[in-house]
Amino acid sequence: MYEIFATAVVQNDDILKARAILAGVTKSQEYHRFMRIQHFEPQDPSTRGLPAIKEIQKERNTNPHVPAWVELNAILLKQQYTVRIHTKVNMDEVEGAKNDSANRPVIPPTRVRVLKWCEMPDPPSQHLAPWISQRRALDILDPRAENILLANRYQRTSNVYEESYDYRSGKLTYSLTKQWLIDPSVGTDEIPNLATADEFAPFWLLHVRAVVESKAEAMQQAIARLAAVREELMGVFEFKAFDRRALDTRCMLPA
Repeated sequence: MYEIFATAVVQNDDILKARAILAGVTKSQEYHRFMRIQHFEPQDPSTRGLPAIKEIQKERNTNPHVPAWVELNAILLKQQYTVRIHTKVNMDEVEGAKNDSANRPVIPPTRVRVLKWCEMPDPPSQHLAPWISQRRALDILDPRAENILLANRYQRTSNVYEESYDYRSGKLTYSLTKQWLIDPSVGTDEIPNLATADEFAPFWLLHVRAVVESKAEAMQQAIARLAAVREELMGVFEFKAFDRRALDTRCMLPA
């Protein structure tokens, strides 16, 4: 699959206005959510692939996610990447963490984890405007994703929480997002008090995104839809060109 998106910065003071505009433009119901995002990297950057892939393949008759793990292994054999695991956090859990610092809510081990891999965005070209990013992406909706990564000698490198307001319009998703960096002293599955956590940045990001098959026609249609959105929101949101190196997920071997 390919993820194709445009990004704009929204200042903290403008978030209520931005939410109202997006609800009106998309004519959709706002979806407010929180997500824990953990980043994982191989303990040894020289390792290639998933060392325990043969054990995963033994479950091909009982685990519907095996083909996706095999695809990820093929990717990692060529180049190691940082991968992410997204876990939904319920609103009542977020509020509970604010009210009781001694007994913070804990994310249950049975909650679904989604592993997300994405490639470095493609460079701009005559077919791709500099303010549009496109990259290959793979999602694995395996509840054991975290344990599988640990069994394949991956290590957790960061713990981030993300708040977002999402809207849908046709085949596009509009997402206003803000992230917090979590103190390492907070237990991995404990839900922190976001009111006292450090903001990753003093602003929100607006992503307008399409996820399509890796086919030229589908990708060009998505790019055309984003161009129409940019035109529609001209003067309201400024979709900017970002250095694609900021989205480079490759793990480099030490010099």
